[in-house]
Parts: sequence; structure tokens; C-alpha cells
Amino acid sequence: MRLAPIEKPKGLVNRVAYWMSRREFGKVPSVLKVVYARSPELARFGYQMRRFSEKGVKLDPSLRLLVQTAVASANGCGFCLDIGRALAVEKDLGLEKFDALPEWRTSPVFSERERAALAYAMEAGSDCRVRDETFETLKKHFSEREIIDVTAMVAVERFYNGLAIPLGLEADGLCALQLGRAGVGG
Repeated sequence: MRLAPIEKPKGLVNRVAYWMSRREFGKVPSVLKVVYARSPELARFGYQMRRFSEKGVKLDPSLRLLVQTAVASANGCGFCLDIGRALAVEKDLGLEKFDALPEWRTSPVFSERERAALAYAMEAGSDCRVRDETFETLKKHFSEREIIDVTAMVAVERFYNGLAIPLGLEADGLCALQLGRAGVGG
């Protein structure tokens, strides 16, 4: 980490956020301790983006998290990969597809629809550009609204990657904690 984590935050909003994250994940994620503790306004924005992702996006929760995790993978964000997997465990989505993401093009666990979304996410997630062929394949499997939702999830994840990667935030072991809470080995 390039900035020291703040273990005892100032302000009621940050103290509540730490408490809530301990309750949800079993510990306070480093993004809270490093980024949000220093910028409560950014914490509110991050919370609004998470609410939008969970309530405003009409994609299946598993596909939504797969898209985000694919972007995190394309960008090499260990923190984001860890929290994505932790959320998959928390929401009881299983990890089979998340474990198979490195082989998403060939693994039989993915549908053609999922492959279309993942191809789009991988391209858009790394440099904001997609090939025409990739977009045409996406259009075969998704409505215009769903395309916007997939694109929004790519953008949301790029935002999180943009916070975590330059600041050197790494995996916090959140997935392992969630697996332990669920009584599953990890």
C-alpha cells in the first residue's frame, strides 16, 4: 500500500462505514481504510455506485459480478478480484464461473450470452474500446438497455480499479473470510 491505512477513522459516517463493512465482510476492506477514510465524499459516491449496481442494473446478479470481475482481471486488480469473489460467496452465487474466468472463451460453464458479455467487458475494461465484431455479438444476446447496463458495470469497475491499483491496494482475504463464514473451505 502506498498510503498507510487509517485504523481509527474520524467522523460518524466513516465509523459507521467501518462497522458495516466489518459486519458484511468480517473486516474493514483496505479501500475504506486508505481511500474513503481520507475522503468521506468519495465514500458516499462509492456507496451510491454500489447501490446503483445492485438495484439500478437489471442484469442477473451473477452476470453483473462476472462482468465486474472480468474487468478487474483484465486490469490486474487483486483487491477488486477478491471483493468480487467475496460478494459472490455472500450472495450464494457459487464460485465455479469465477474460478473459470481465465478460460471464459472455452469453458463449458459459460453460456454464449455470458461469453458475449465477458468479451465486451474484457475489451472495454482494459482500454474503453471494443471491436465492432465484439459489439455485434453483444447485440445478438442483449437488449439495448442490457448493453447499457453491461457498459455501466464496466465503467463502475474501472472506477474501482482506478482507485485500488495506483494506490497499491491488494487482496484483503475477503473471499476466504466469506468462505469461512459460509462453512466452505477456500
